[in-house]
Amino acid sequence: MLPSCRGRFPYFWARLHGEPIGQSLQQLSAQEPVAGPILAQSEAHPRVTRSMLSFQIWAARRYPELALDATQRLLARRSVPEREGVDASYCGLPTRRDRLEFEEHGGFVSKWADLRLTLSASHKLAALPPASRATAYQFPDVLPLRVNESATSGKVIPMRPRQQANEA
Repeated sequence: MLPSCRGRFPYFWARLHGEPIGQSLQQLSAQEPVAGPILAQSEAHPRVTRSMLSFQIWAARRYPELALDATQRLLARRSVPEREGVDASYCGLPTRRDRLEFEEHGGFVSKWADLRLTLSASHKLAALPPASRATAYQFPDVLPLRVNESATSGKVIPMRPRQQANEA
């Protein structure tokens, strides 16, 4: 979870350093390519952090919902407050010694139980509604959005309030 453990293999480093494991979406710019407001963040349940693979499956399934939340916050110019007492960190490639320490701390790249996650029919990726209709999503304290699924670009369009006709 940002701002800690940026870089390659964030699950690996978060697990090794005892940091919370989750998913974050952050706004970056050319002027600030490594720092910017966090637009959406979700901490993973320990059940899905038992291995790097199970976490990646969870993160991929959670991404559409998190991306909608981040887009709404971006349009509303509201960010998620950064976690207190956390230093921003960047971690590179792990060494052999790092991998051994990761395994000593109970870290796994994958487990046999992860195979069940990939083959299970009950854990399908989130499906969008049929392409023929637009869907309205609303989150608390954030702009409502309308997603146009029929467009190939998948644009997210801010909803405007309906104007009532003046009756004379």
